[in-house]
Amino acid sequence: MSNFGGFGDSPNGRGRKPLFSGDRDYENDDIESLGVDQRTRLLAGNERLNDHTDRLTRINKIGAETEEIGVEITNALARDTEILISNREKVRAIDSKMDDSKRVLWGIWKGNITTKLLLILMILVMIIGICLVVFVKWYQSCLG
Repeated sequence: MSNFGGFGDSPNGRGRKPLFSGDRDYENDDIESLGVDQRTRLLAGNERLNDHTDRLTRINKIGAETEEIGVEITNALARDTEILISNREKVRAIDSKMDDSKRVLWGIWKGNITTKLLLILMILVMIIGICLVVFVKWYQSCLG
């Protein structure tokens, strides 16, 4: 049977019965040294437990701070997302207005070109008319 956790004899050959019965074996002085050893191990175990508790406390604190930072970042990203969506809608509205402006400017440009062509045509007709009047006057003076 195993010496660890079994109900048999302990590794030093003594049974467990004297330990649990309350009967003290005064014949062996090393029981007191075992008590001191157990106390030392218990204190060391408590110290390790306290260290681990402190570590867990620090880890929980770091986790809480990290979570808080994560929430702040998430909120900032949500605000930025709303701003971007709003800006995208504004850009679409501006783009629509730009299309309207392009159509209006195209119409103005076409009207301007039409006006210039009519003006050029009228100038040509006037030049032809003046040349025709001058030619007729010159032709009448030559004939007559």
